[in-house]
Amino acid sequence: MSNKKKSQKEPEKKLKAASKSGQTSGLSASVRYGLTETDLEQGEECAEFLGPRSIVSPPVESENGSEGASDTGREGSPISEDHSRLERALQDVLSSTHREPVTGAAFSLAEHESRSELSELKEMIATQKEMIATLATAMVTAMNGLKKDNTNDLKKVAIELKKDNKDKETRLFKRFDVNFKGMLEKLVEHIEETNSKLKRLDDHINDVSDQLKDVKQGLTARVETAEQLASNADEKATAANSECKKLGDRLAALEDGCRRNNIRIEGIPEKRESSSPVKFAVELLSKIIGDDFKLDNEIATAYRTKIPSAFKPRSFIVRFERLRCKLDVMALLRHKQEIIFENNLIRIFPDFSPSTAAKRRSYIDIKRMLREADIKYSLLYPAKLKVEVQDRHYIFFKQRRSWKRIKEAVSDTFLKVN
Repeated sequence: MSNKKKSQKEPEKKLKAASKSGQTSGLSASVRYGLTETDLEQGEECAEFLGPRSIVSPPVESENGSEGASDTGREGSPISEDHSRLERALQDVLSSTHREPVTGAAFSLAEHESRSELSELKEMIATQKEMIATLATAMVTAMNGLKKDNTNDLKKVAIELKKDNKDKETRLFKRFDVNFKGMLEKLVEHIEETNSKLKRLDDHINDVSDQLKDVKQGLTARVETAEQLASNADEKATAANSECKKLGDRLAALEDGCRRNNIRIEGIPEKRESSSPVKFAVELLSKIIGDDFKLDNEIATAYRTKIPSAFKPRSFIVRFERLRCKLDVMALLRHKQEIIFENNLIRIFPDFSPSTAAKRRSYIDIKRMLREADIKYSLLYPAKLKVEVQDRHYIFFKQRRSWKRIKEAVSDTFLKVN
């Protein structure tokens, strides 16, 4: 830097000396035009390219020639503006000696000064180049040093990071190993505990299975016994039902035997018999059958049945002393279509037990249809329907089958009625 300052001060000193002597033509080009050393070097190269100027040409021609050359250079060549400025500076320096007529000694002095200035400029440029080269070398060296330092630092940092990562990995692996071993131990303990529980559960299941087998065998034996007992009970129940039916039939037959001397009269108003039911029965039958039939000594008793009903009067039962008398009365009544007593329609029929009466009552619809068809029929004891069709007699024991068989047996007249 000290050399650079010295090189910059020397042109200033020479400029002051030239101003004192009045020779302004010898001023340094770098001072007059503000050119750098690089510009001057480029201008020198341009001057060598243009060739030497004639020192005997007049100043006007030199100026015109320089201006023409500079214009030509600006217009026809790709020389930049800085090169043009350097070229003009060199031309001014070369032509300054021809603008005023001087003596040979003055010309030699000016030329000597110009050459010394050029040599100084060249030295300055060379010095600057050396300084620039030195700076460039120093910068390259510094950059290389910085790169090496940065590379070394980066390597150190990378090594430290790798070391830290390796340490962290080692610590993490150790911690994970410890935790994993602890978890594995707990898992093994849990598995062993579960296995022991499963073993106890298996033993318990085996015990329960054995107990269930025993229970199953016991239940099987009991079920078989129960089934046998149920089968026996069914057989006994069937036998009992059959026996009960027989007993019921016998009971009904006994009850019917007890009632065989009775007749049942329906349709008599309540309290009509007053206080003497037997006397009323004799009076009623005498009016229905006739005065010639004497019943004073034939009626044993007479009475009402059940509790009074709000819809119809209770049945009136008359019991005869002899069965023959009852049969004669029923034979006389069979020829009467309707029996009217004191403007009341009454009905008279044999008295039976409730079961026998229900069976005989199931033939009501069939008997009505037979009457409408004018077919002779009779209801035999206990509940058998006897039908006479075209001098043929049919006896039916059950009401459900009677109607179908009657339809098959009777004539077309009966079918047309139905």
